[in-house]
Amino acid sequence: GEHLGIMLPASGGAAVLYLAALFAGKIPVMVNWTIGARSVTHGLELLGVRHVVTAQALLAKLSEQGTDLGAAQERMLPIEELGKRITHLDKLGAFLLGRISWAPLRRARVADTAVVLFTSGSESLPKAVPLTHANILTNLREGDVLVLVGATDSLANLPS
Repeated sequence: GEHLGIMLPASGGAAVLYLAALFAGKIPVMVNWTIGARSVTHGLELLGVRHVVTAQALLAKLSEQGTDLGAAQERMLPIEELGKRITHLDKLGAFLLGRISWAPLRRARVADTAVVLFTSGSESLPKAVPLTHANILTNLREGDVLVLVGATDSLANLPS
C-alpha cells in the first residue's frame, strides 16, 4: 500500500525507519499506541495501512502493561522479523551500492506528504492529519525564531 505504519518510541531507530519508508516511496504513518486499540484500528483502516513496523520489545512491554492493541495487533510487523529476511548477500550488496553510487536515492520519488499523524480523538475517533515537507520546514523555521539556541545550549539530554 501507499502508507506504512511505524510504531516505535522516539529514537534514532524510528528516525532511520521513517527515512527508509520515505525513500521506499511510502508515506509514513506514526502510530500512537496510547490512544487505545479502537482508535489505533480506526486510524489504520482509515488510511488502508496494512503493516505497522514495530519492535518486539515494545510489543512485549505493552503486553506486560496490559495494553491491548485489539484488531491492530494483526498488522504489527516486528522489525526483528524483517531483519531475519535480509540475507548477508543483501547486506553486502547494499553496503557496496552505498559506497559506489547514491543514484537510487536520487531517483527516489518522495511523496508530497511527509508524514501522517493522528489527532487524540478526544472529540470522537481520531482524524488523520497529513503533514507536508513544507509544513515541517515551516515549523522548524518558526521554532528557530521563537527559541534562540546558543553554542553552549543543549537540545538533548545525552549522557556524557
